[in-house]
Amino acid sequence: MTKNWERFFFISCDQHWLVYFNLLTASTTTTSTTTATTPIMQCILPQSQTTPEKYLSNPWHGKGFCEPNQYKSAIDRCEGAHKSSKQEFHHASRKLHQAKRAEEIIKTDLGAADEQKKKIKDSVHHYESKTETCRSTYSKLMEDMKAEQPGYEEEMFKILSRTDDFERERLNQFKLMFNALQEAVSIEKDARHTEMSDLFNKAIGKHNINSDIEYFNKHYGRETKTKWPVFEDVHE
Repeated sequence: MTKNWERFFFISCDQHWLVYFNLLTASTTTTSTTTATTPIMQCILPQSQTTPEKYLSNPWHGKGFCEPNQYKSAIDRCEGAHKSSKQEFHHASRKLHQAKRAEEIIKTDLGAADEQKKKIKDSVHHYESKTETCRSTYSKLMEDMKAEQPGYEEEMFKILSRTDDFERERLNQFKLMFNALQEAVSIEKDARHTEMSDLFNKAIGKHNINSDIEYFNKHYGRETKTKWPVFEDVHE
């Protein structure tokens, strides 16, 4: 999952994303108490057990937030299973190809001993079996991931929608605060007051909250393209 999804986990400075981490934590915690542990939780849980949050330098500990590095480590572990199975399949396939070439060469060698021929033939059978086993494991992993993908993305979009609602409310609060500040510091008798007030209100009025959220979703959220691993056969 190389993906623009990684941006969901690794942007830690923006309050928008800190709340996202909170929502994801609450969502996965609730789900794990009633259903089987999900693949993403299987990756995250070992990190929590081996390095508990209370031992981490995390100012958000106790407030429902998790450190972004924990999610990055979790994703790395999830990706590791895919990479490992692919590498094992490709390695076995290359070894099988080499064994078959050696078998073809020794067939034309009239001076080759029967024992040597048998050894190479056994090697071909061994790598055929190993390649098929690795292919089956790799293919099964891809199929399982593909089956989980729709549900995973659906849950991600649900959480993203909740962060959109939060961002909308947050920006509205900023507007209220700036308006209150402007009223507090405005000098009614100042000859420039009317002009300044009009310019200020025009600037505030130009800000479009939904446009901000749509821009965010277009470049970092639901409208970005995901890149999921696909089964890669070996081409000699």
